[in-house]
Amino acid sequence: MATPPTTSTLAPKPPSATANPSNLPSSITLSKPKATASSPAPGSSRPVATNGSSSPKGPPAEAQPNPLYLAANHQPAWQPDSTAGFDEYISDPNKPVPSLGYTNLGKARDYRTEDQRFASQRPDVLIFETEPLKEDLTIAGPIDVYPGDFPPFIDKKPTKMGGCQQLVRGKPFRGKFRRSFETPAPFAPNQPDRIEFLMPDVYHAFRKGHRLLVQVQSSWFPLTDRNPRKLMDIPKALSADFTNATQRVYHSNTNGSKLILRIIPAVM
Repeated sequence: MATPPTTSTLAPKPPSATANPSNLPSSITLSKPKATASSPAPGSSRPVATNGSSSPKGPPAEAQPNPLYLAANHQPAWQPDSTAGFDEYISDPNKPVPSLGYTNLGKARDYRTEDQRFASQRPDVLIFETEPLKEDLTIAGPIDVYPGDFPPFIDKKPTKMGGCQQLVRGKPFRGKFRRSFETPAPFAPNQPDRIEFLMPDVYHAFRKGHRLLVQVQSSWFPLTDRNPRKLMDIPKALSADFTNATQRVYHSNTNGSKLILRIIPAVM
């Protein structure tokens, strides 16, 4: 069920590792949480272009790769985390993370920009959130994945876009294909393993005062089917094959999970 990563604009990847000790898909979503009271109004924060439409030949040459580390305390950092450790959650395939926050009989046209607050509240979704940006931050190109003023959900003093976590880019990836799409491989329980893939291109400006938020989860239902904890033909899985598993995301200098964002320096 996984889609091979895009390779036409793939840049060299520095070593990194994430762990997913079961046969689950790793799903990464990149969102923009709410703005502060002084942030720009809605509309000024929408993508400036999509899929390279303003750069016909691909990501602009000035878009340089910058690692964003998933550090301790659930805060992304531009420098490696010196604290070795991991964050974990329990994934239950019988209670998968939905791709929408409401019931829909078809595929919603706007799911790619869906407000992700419904997922942020779940215990089986890891959240890594920056402080409010001091300057505009524009990213362009594919995203490499290795794997106070913001109340939990309801803002008592509503602001424009108050609390909204707009999805910017998301992609599921079957962990069993981390080494090869031709030869699926199981995970060794409790052993960190490297999961590396590309998310589709994006050309997006995060405005000053907004935040950048990364969500890590193990399901995105029904966009991806449920996945058992066995290396098997999933359509033949029985109810007993779907069991809980503990998922871990590691952070440290040697095993640091991160995203590679291609940032345009002129508008940082």
